[in-house]
Amino acid sequence: MRWARKTGCPLTLRRCLAVIKVAAGQSRAQAARELLCVTSTVVTAVLRYQERGREGLRDGRAFNGQRKVDARFRATLCRVLEGTPQQSGWRRTTWTRELLVRELERRGRVRVSPATMGRALASVGARRKRPRPVGSCPWPARRYFRR
Repeated sequence: MRWARKTGCPLTLRRCLAVIKVAAGQSRAQAARELLCVTSTVVTAVLRYQERGREGLRDGRAFNGQRKVDARFRATLCRVLEGTPQQSGWRRTTWTRELLVRELERRGRVRVSPATMGRALASVGARRKRPRPVGSCPWPARRYFRR
């Protein structure tokens, strides 16, 4: 349990709990009910523990390679967001996730899916909101502020 808590991964912790409960004599279905997961999760965790030991309980995605959205990708994304699509040669007036994917690919970054672009936008603090109005109010400033 101490090792599982140290990893910081909730999925690894759940797998360890499943193995501990089964080792304590509970059935796999009973352990699954207590952990609020499906029985196949418990069965898979026990089999992985039997085959590979404690390391088999780790998340398998940990060794997938380098992440596509890294610091350089985010920096390029921030530079792109400072301008408008029209400044980059596109006809649209606002950025879409698909358009950002194309623009970053054009700037030499790896192609990502629109969903990944959405997560990258969230990680840099960008959010969806209405575009800024382009025109200004024709009233004199004094009347505008009084209103």
